[in-house]
Amino acid sequence: MNMNNHGYWRRLWVAIALVMSLGLSGCVEAESGIDYRDQVHGTLVQQVHLNPGLTQLQRFTAEQWLNAVGDRLAALPEASQARTEDGWQIRIPFHNGADLQDKFNHIGQQIFSPDALANLSGTDRPGAAGQSQLTVQERNLIVVQRNRLIYDLDLRSLWTDQTSVWLPLQSVMDWQFTLNSPWGARISSNSLPPSRQEADQLTWSLRLDAANHIDVTFWVLSPLGLGAVVIGVLVVLGLAIAPQRRPAAAQR
Repeated sequence: MNMNNHGYWRRLWVAIALVMSLGLSGCVEAESGIDYRDQVHGTLVQQVHLNPGLTQLQRFTAEQWLNAVGDRLAALPEASQARTEDGWQIRIPFHNGADLQDKFNHIGQQIFSPDALANLSGTDRPGAAGQSQLTVQERNLIVVQRNRLIYDLDLRSLWTDQTSVWLPLQSVMDWQFTLNSPWGARISSNSLPPSRQEADQLTWSLRLDAANHIDVTFWVLSPLGLGAVVIGVLVVLGLAIAPQRRPAAAQR
């Protein structure tokens, strides 16, 4: 069997495996989570799990991508990983908006890179990477900070002539984006609306065969600002008390 025939049969078997997965809710269940505590404390959580109803062929294909991406993310600074039989969870602390933006976008590059997606589908390497871009804008108002998160996910550039055997990734992957913010979350009018809201947590179900745009604004406490206010109050009180103590000291 020549190499061309070998490639043809390989693509055929992969296509059959993907078609078989259409009856499932998704062979890969993933969640990208951002958990804000205050201005300088937060956690980025990325977790991925395989559907327990996968066939052996489907599981083998998905595990190649799962293990490759998990190993890359676990090697990141400050990352802690918890593994299970069917997936993993990566937790990475962040210390400000710029730190969150850099770490989140690096994770997106690892997950949606052409090489990683080729492992997931079992087909040829796609010609272009998917777009996963987070932008964080911060405005400090002394004791509180106004944060604006803009997240864009668009994988449509993956559908090229070289990867024509690919079925939409939505058929094999369920992806969610979650945000835990202290208070005051407001969704922009041009944003994808959240699919679920529970207390301070917002959840979006992302479509991997379409453009996703999330734009949300919220508030967090500023420990640095609170500390500056406390110091300022103490200084003012000290200046106010000092003149009252000087006459008493002079009388002695």
